[in-house]
Amino acid sequence: MNKLYLIAVLFSVFTFVSCDNEDSAETLEINEENIVGTWETTHIKGKIIGEEIGFDKYEIINADFDPRKGSPVSTTYRAKYVFGKDNTLEISEYINGKYEIGMKIHYRIEGNRLFFVFDNEEDNLDFQDQFLTIKSITKKQLNLHYYFAYYGEDYDITLTRE
Repeated sequence: MNKLYLIAVLFSVFTFVSCDNEDSAETLEINEENIVGTWETTHIKGKIIGEEIGFDKYEIINADFDPRKGSPVSTTYRAKYVFGKDNTLEISEYINGKYEIGMKIHYRIEGNRLFFVFDNEEDNLDFQDQFLTIKSITKKQLNLHYYFAYYGEDYDITLTRE
């Protein structure tokens, strides 16, 4: 009887875990409602430029980030994004072992494109043609692609929901 009970318990646990994994992998509709929440960079791959290496240089990067262990590469690429229900976006950079708020802006989604909206009109003009392509979204993961022809940046970002 005890063996039968143990088998029943194990089966129900495996079934529960299996369903949870399936639910978290289910692709969601791309919209503001499904993006709301806190997301953290967990993978980045591609060609990137930046202040640390100079805007006239780029590096090829393919790195995983473990939020609990730190970054294998420059922490410049590790960030946290908090998408609010009111289309606010707070972006924090990982600096000296903790997240510090880098900017607070707004966002909008048009189709599969994620645009950043700045309070300053000049910044909006500078970034009006820049967007991130939302490749897919699930309950746990947001996959984005960024391409900026002017600098030649071209990379994929995977964010994981906290």
